[in-house]
Amino acid sequence: MKAFSSRPRCGKALMAAGFLVLLLAFFLLRIHIVGTDWRLYRKLQIRYGVQEENLEALDQALSEYLKGDETALLSTNAFGAKELLHMQDVFALFVLLRQVTAALFAAAAILLGAGIGLHGPGRLRACEASAKLGSLLLLLVMGVLGIWAWRDFTGLFHAFHRLLFRNELWLLNPQTDLLIRICPEGMFLDMLARILGDTLLFAVCLPLPFAIPEKILRRMSHELRNQNARQG
Repeated sequence: MKAFSSRPRCGKALMAAGFLVLLLAFFLLRIHIVGTDWRLYRKLQIRYGVQEENLEALDQALSEYLKGDETALLSTNAFGAKELLHMQDVFALFVLLRQVTAALFAAAAILLGAGIGLHGPGRLRACEASAKLGSLLLLLVMGVLGIWAWRDFTGLFHAFHRLLFRNELWLLNPQTDLLIRICPEGMFLDMLARILGDTLLFAVCLPLPFAIPEKILRRMSHELRNQNARQG
């Protein structure tokens, strides 16, 4: 009897974990989409006054490279040896990003399926509550990142580079390295703001598909009870 009564709690915990993993997967997906959008590069470069020859072709080459075309940057003959070595590290990160994103979406599907199956009756209400909990947990993390970026984006930028890269090839010189001139730090701040904003919107909207049907069902049930009472 105890094991049976604990199933809804286990189901709700699995659903909350599933929604949190789903949100993390969406966050990583947005990193990939925003980070490989050459039209966005161009828009931000205009905002920050970047002016270099063949800039659109370079942006397209960067985008294709990060999407998986290992020859895209070499064909431009625009980047030096240090820049190309750094971009090899970035290329590997984007490969890993795609793999992790796919794995997280699969894990989210498994966790949500198991949680819904375990919970039993009241699944919609449980899904709504679990989606809110998962969203809240992610929003707390995003809030910390957002505050850090607002107060000291350069510090955040350097901290993430030191975390993600085992070398200092990312420390480029704008006097000699084209890559840092066409990708100024402000571009990354704007990209981060877009990624966080999109994820925030998704997190806020995530519980709605479960909340709306639940409210409709409650209203229908209430009206049906009132109708039966009047007939009785």
